[in-house]
Amino acid sequence: MRRPYNIIFLLSQLLIFLQSCAQQPLRQALIVAEYRVDSPKIGNFTYLTAYHFSDGAFVSKDTLVGYPTSRKGYLGSYVRFDLGSNFIHQNRYVISGVGNVIDMKERRLLLGETDQFIEAYGDTILFHHDNIFTGTGYMVLNLKTGKYGYINHKERERDNRYSPDKKQYLEVDQSAIPYKLKLIQTATRKSQVVVADAGSGPNLFTDSQFPTIFTYWLNDTEFLYSVHRIKHPITGAIKSDVELRVYNTLTGVNSFFDKLDSLKALVERPHPDRWNWPADLPVQFDE
Repeated sequence: MRRPYNIIFLLSQLLIFLQSCAQQPLRQALIVAEYRVDSPKIGNFTYLTAYHFSDGAFVSKDTLVGYPTSRKGYLGSYVRFDLGSNFIHQNRYVISGVGNVIDMKERRLLLGETDQFIEAYGDTILFHHDNIFTGTGYMVLNLKTGKYGYINHKERERDNRYSPDKKQYLEVDQSAIPYKLKLIQTATRKSQVVVADAGSGPNLFTDSQFPTIFTYWLNDTEFLYSVHRIKHPITGAIKSDVELRVYNTLTGVNSFFDKLDSLKALVERPHPDRWNWPADLPVQFDE
């Protein structure tokens, strides 16, 4: 007996345009996530399917992959598309709202982790992993090798805080509020406090993140840094004034650069809007 299916959402419509041949029909593929109706538990198995059309007329349906939404011994969801936004990268890789990555061409699951998708560029997909048991940090999936692992944040952060000539670097002292900025000489490891009051970091919406100070080297001797001042207006909405300042390591001059007034509390791990790509964006799907 044929099992019934319910379409839980439309993942994306993929358009294929065949080049410069007037006799060839317009071929289209509609990618849909469906769940299998099982008793007594409904929706515990998901299929990723492709509905093929030729000049707008339905031709055939193709099941690409099928996986359970949860798995014994597996923490959290396994493969599902009904939570969060779903994306298609390079006209080939489906990235689900729970962090799954499926290769539609090879018809296989590349990643079953439930991490938060951040950005995809080239053969690299970036996620954020937040788990009290296995650690918290940024993860990278290499589509060529299939390797998935943490980015070395400490080393990357340290490199970013070096001056361009690598002769000195910055360290944020978060042992007490207000925070301090220390300038350290690379060769001698000599350290000195150059900014005694660097504020308390950004005002986060939750306390699960430890706020830090933004710093950026403009050249070998000058760096830009931010100072957050938390405000408590009468309305009760906590906001911050953010002052950007420039420090010159040669002269010791600490000068005002710009100010952002009444910045709202940040949400945990804020991401630019450019990462929230529309789910219905037409892309090409090479069959």
